Amino acid sequence: MLPVLVAAGACVGAVALARAEPLPIGLVVSRGATAQGCPDRTELAALVEQVARRPHLAGATSSVAIEAEVGFERTSDLLRAKVRLGGAKTGERELTDTGPSCAPLAQAVAITLVLLADHGPEAPAVAAASAATESVPPPSAWRAGRVSAVGGTGLGLVSTVAGTISVGMFAERRSDWGLAGNVFFVAPRRTSLSPGEVRVWLLAAEAHLCRAAGGDHRTSLAVCAGGAGGYLAAQGVGYPTSRATGFPWFAASARLALGGPIAGRLRWLAQAELLVPLRRQSFSIDALGTAWESRPVGGRLELGAELSLW
Repeated sequence: MLPVLVAAGACVGAVALARAEPLPIGLVVSRGATAQGCPDRTELAALVEQVARRPHLAGATSSVAIEAEVGFERTSDLLRAKVRLGGAKTGERELTDTGPSCAPLAQAVAITLVLLADHGPEAPAVAAASAATESVPPPSAWRAGRVSAVGGTGLGLVSTVAGTISVGMFAERRSDWGLAGNVFFVAPRRTSLSPGEVRVWLLAAEAHLCRAAGGDHRTSLAVCAGGAGGYLAAQGVGYPTSRATGFPWFAASARLALGGPIAGRLRWLAQAELLVPLRRQSFSIDALGTAWESRPVGGRLELGAELSLW
């Protein structure tokens, strides 16, 4: 990672062995709420000293030639370090990295600061520009990808209330539009029709087009619309002749999904979905009547976890 800065850091370290004078840099460091894993001022100063192999001026302002303010921030897809310069050299540098750890970016910042102290005005600008170029590859059109497993309650799908389980995938583009797909199962529920009962269950797959509707880098809120298709099945139990039967099942659907972090790449996910079957369907027992009939509207309420892939 950061090959230009690694090579530059090796050269700086080799030259610094022959030097004993402190680095003439005053240093102020700030970290955003989401970048607490990045170094504070003391840690960054120690890293600068390690790269330069000589002391750093911690607070001797009378000897400071360059004043550097470093700010670390994290967004949903990258880490950013802004270096603002004052004193003998002025300007602003920005370095970014897409890795999960702040260590490579902190190393790049330390090397940049050492280069600023050891070279003329032109050299640091070239080095910092190279660092920014090397640290981040061209961004992908897809901002996030996640897989999920959730469970909960189906309402009005095979009965008034039934258990559900679902596994799915979600991919979000940088335009805030995304695609979602999942497979869900609604557990069998029994409907009594003397002298026996009918058990009804549903297995289906869904596809949705989603739009980010709010949230920040930690939480996400998406509104999705699409459709579902699957197989609605029934089994008669307790009758002279009992056999399983079923129908293709299709529905229009709309979903509201809310998620947030648990630890690392693991996130929680809560979703509420409305399903409108495209056909009314029913199961009957000969000479006994209708045992089950679909409802005009159903839904799912589910809670579970998802894993971020990128």
